[in-house]
Amino acid sequence: MCRDTTKEDLLFRFMKTYSVKEAMALKTLNEYHIKITRQQIDFARNRMKEIRANNKRKRVHRKERKQRLLEEKEYQAYKEDVCLRFMETGQVYTLEEYAIIKEEFF
Repeated sequence: MCRDTTKEDLLFRFMKTYSVKEAMALKTLNEYHIKITRQQIDFARNRMKEIRANNKRKRVHRKERKQRLLEEKEYQAYKEDVCLRFMETGQVYTLEEYAIIKEEFF
């Protein structure tokens, strides 16, 4: 097992720094006669997998948050419409609208 972390993460750092895929990084390092071990390859794969998973989590979180804010904005607009209609005509069509009126006015 590779104990020197600078050697262990060599392939990963190369891939990250130059934004290249594993095959291209291996080919380039091989052209410069830099030997890469199985441990270095495994380390790079695992790190890249962690990074992709983390990026996906962030993307999903942003998407969910954006959706939640959009739904909240739409609900606020709906509440305003219900309250305005109630003030103008006194009409309430559903129990949900009644709950909104009760919450806002009483």
